[in-house]
Amino acid sequence: AISESAEFSTATMDSASKHEDGSAKQRLPSASKQEDGSAKQRLPSASKQEDGSVKQRLPSASKQDDGSVKQRLPSASKQDDGSAKQRLPSASKQEDGSAKQRLPSASKQEDGSAKQRLAVLVCGHSASRQWLIAASEKLQAASGGHIECREATEVAPRSLRARARLVQASGAALVLAEARLQRSPILMELINFIHASGLPIAVLLVQSFYEPSGALAAIGTAHDCILSGAGDPASDWASRAASHLMSRAKPVRATAAAGATDDADEKQLVGVEAASKAGGSGVFLSYQPDGEKAVALVQASLSTAVRCRPDRRNREAIEACRVFVAIMSPGYEASADSLHDLDFARLRRKEVVPVNAVPKAQKWRPSGWLALAVAGRLYHRLSDEASAVEQHYDSTPLKDFVAAVQAGLQDRPTEEEAEAAEVRALTAEAEACKKELLDLGGTWPPAEKSTAMELSQAFKHLTVEESQPKTQANLPYNLIQYSVTRMSLEPPKPLFDARGVPIIRSFDAMLSYQWASQDLVRTFREQLSVYNVDAWMDIWGGMQGNVNDSMARAVESSRMLVCFFTAKYQQSANCLLELKYAVRRDRPLLFLQVEPSTRPLDWVSELMAKSVVIPFTGMSDAPKLEDGIPRLVRVIETVKKVSAHEALRPRRREDVSEEVYRLERQISAAKDAIHELKGTQRFSTCSRCSVKYDPTSVGSDSCAKHSAYYIGGNIMAGRWVCCSQTDTKAPGCSKAPHISEPRQWATITGGAKKWLPE
Repeated sequence: AISESAEFSTATMDSASKHEDGSAKQRLPSASKQEDGSAKQRLPSASKQEDGSVKQRLPSASKQDDGSVKQRLPSASKQDDGSAKQRLPSASKQEDGSAKQRLPSASKQEDGSAKQRLAVLVCGHSASRQWLIAASEKLQAASGGHIECREATEVAPRSLRARARLVQASGAALVLAEARLQRSPILMELINFIHASGLPIAVLLVQSFYEPSGALAAIGTAHDCILSGAGDPASDWASRAASHLMSRAKPVRATAAAGATDDADEKQLVGVEAASKAGGSGVFLSYQPDGEKAVALVQASLSTAVRCRPDRRNREAIEACRVFVAIMSPGYEASADSLHDLDFARLRRKEVVPVNAVPKAQKWRPSGWLALAVAGRLYHRLSDEASAVEQHYDSTPLKDFVAAVQAGLQDRPTEEEAEAAEVRALTAEAEACKKELLDLGGTWPPAEKSTAMELSQAFKHLTVEESQPKTQANLPYNLIQYSVTRMSLEPPKPLFDARGVPIIRSFDAMLSYQWASQDLVRTFREQLSVYNVDAWMDIWGGMQGNVNDSMARAVESSRMLVCFFTAKYQQSANCLLELKYAVRRDRPLLFLQVEPSTRPLDWVSELMAKSVVIPFTGMSDAPKLEDGIPRLVRVIETVKKVSAHEALRPRRREDVSEEVYRLERQISAAKDAIHELKGTQRFSTCSRCSVKYDPTSVGSDSCAKHSAYYIGGNIMAGRWVCCSQTDTKAPGCSKAPHISEPRQWATITGGAKKWLPE
């Protein structure tokens, strides 16, 4: 569920676009027929030579020194019928090292008409140059010559306009997924823009152990194409990718590619060094005159913010700031100076906070280079004072904006610095393990065991029957619903820290819903919090930064997904993506039928058949009894039971670099070997939740206990006072460390009971 999300559409190209001097730039018309039926290229002008024969207009370098026409002849291969097939030239380089794109030449369809080859944009990290080359060649070969590959990395092209045009000139994209790509803000910005532009995407995993997470994994799931086997010569990934992209690609108009990266903006960025970390301090406001109202609102809240000079470029002021506020408007999008300032801010690693200065009623959305700059981001609409201070639950758009700016002003390590620190810590731990192992007479490096993987493969979800609470027939159960005030409400814990870095969390459940159901879901979540169910939803600051990233991190951080199913839910692409991503992450599902008469889609119906489904049309259904148990309690017990069982599943980090992955495996193998030589057990079993845990690295909140006691079971239905669960062995509801001591079911004061030790 998404509130003010960054929704974008790519600009539609007119039949004739404009040169910088305002003159019309011709679009190549479609091929006509010669008398013999073969394709004849219709040339816009000067199409005849002196002898009357057709003269080919060449895309570049068409003149020799003496002024005569020079024909660039690519080598020809043969099609099945023996006719010549045009071989696509690979991308050449401009002086600054960025790729210069050539238009793919026309091939022939069976009826003799011209067919445009599919231009596929291959996105990868510049450090994986060998993968970019190999993947492009293999994809082109698998397509039978129907695909032309062009590439984009985090360093080329550099300018927003050149990168946006490159996407607009492409019909599909192949993403070479690895940890370095996922850590690159510039590459993730581009991939989010490709997704928002509606181009089909195939994601190829180029690290054997790697599994994407966050926005990259969500986008790959949305396009139903995440492929492995990149390093396996026998893999058919290329043919599958080619089939996927060619079957879903949209036609690309030839004029869109003209000058795609041969752009003046690129030259203006020559000499601008890409910063490894943001420097400076304070806030810089970038705007044009049609955004003045938003500027006034921002300056009233941030009195020290520095305003730009809209009629010039502001490199010096941008270099001095830490947060760059882009106040978007039609005038801003049309300004070459604003484009240059934003380009410069991105290269210097400034924190960009986007603001939409146009009233919502006007339905204006950024396009082209500006859409790329804010692709996937949540932005703040500050078009006038009334809407900026409009209360939405416990906040306003203006307060949210100020919070985003304040977060951007804080210093934190870059992704590279954070990984370097982690590698240093892991290296030190590995050295300590090595010394201990060698002192015990062991060998280094130790032999690896696949215990965690074997346990993961052996893990099975609870069945529908196993996840349901036990009935207490003929014993009355009166449900108490609480009024939750603003003072007593505990909002969901954030998925990211103040600067947007993912925090490892373990929520009992994620609440997935369409915004028309928000009032119900909000009240539902308040009741869950009273009963100590830790559920995530996308308000109270739950959504931060990138929409796709927030959604994916919520699924990854939750042990199951609760779906509030309605007709509007399955009409929402974002809601269905949450559901599909939960399935990809192998999360159990609980469907609450808010509209029981709504007929689910076929694939959703298949999911429902394997999941717990409970009718829940509103909070009035909460006290309704099913087998003596109120529906709300049934939901609570199902969530807690499934969550506790899912905690038994071993999990490993899969979106890390090769060095971190290697060190973690080496340390784990060393600890196994050390305990084996000592004759001790590395893992203990928690007597409360049955999880196997390492006592040397256990956290204080890795388990859960009941914070109160159990009453009833004779005259009235038995329940835990703290969370209303009916099973005496129900999972705990308050965070606690694991314990290994034996526990006993004991009677305490007044006939109440509890487990001791807790």
